[in-house]
Amino acid sequence: MTSEPTFELFGSTHLLMLMATLALGLLIARSPERADVGGLARTIAWLLLLLTVAKPIMYVGIFDRPLAQSLPLDLCRINEFFCVYLLLARSYRMFEIAYFLAMAGSLSALLMPDLLHGFPDPRFVLFFLSHGLSILAVLYAVFGFGFRPTLGSVGRVIVFLGLYTAAIAGINLLLDSNYLFICRKPEGASILDFLGPWPIYVLALFAIAVIACFLCYLPFAFRRNRA
Repeated sequence: MTSEPTFELFGSTHLLMLMATLALGLLIARSPERADVGGLARTIAWLLLLLTVAKPIMYVGIFDRPLAQSLPLDLCRINEFFCVYLLLARSYRMFEIAYFLAMAGSLSALLMPDLLHGFPDPRFVLFFLSHGLSILAVLYAVFGFGFRPTLGSVGRVIVFLGLYTAAIAGINLLLDSNYLFICRKPEGASILDFLGPWPIYVLALFAIAVIACFLCYLPFAFRRNRA
């Protein structure tokens, strides 16, 4: 009986998925019109929607994960819905949130995945597809739609993060879940181990998220100053 494949950080399959995401991102950045042959924006949107709906069904039905722990409520997963709406409705207001969640959240998740299972496990494939497509969605909005975040966008996404965190805290109490790791740290080793005990690490994590949003805005701030 063969053992299940385990995820290897920066192993060959991890690097391959990062390179594929980078290559598609560069194609969109260099020539969004060429990248959209066949309707890439719509394809990304519908694929993301399919993945977001399918993942809870697969986790519960195939991998026996409790439904309360499988809902699409984490920031990266809720952002998949935001990216779908952004691309299909060409919504700048949705872009203001989706851009920061993808570039600060999904990109970090791709580089340092909270993942146990390696390729070709479906959980590996679903993880990299959904996070990678979220990044491609906001890149298309930047280079294809011409959307740009502003300093006001940073303020609005910070307000969203605060309100969403408060809402998720209430959901965690109702479901006895741990979305956003508000109630406790993950069981495995993580960056949260360096941020102090509960609830200090929750405040520290929010502060890191705020700093990350400002860092994601910096390239656009510099371009405005040079213009």
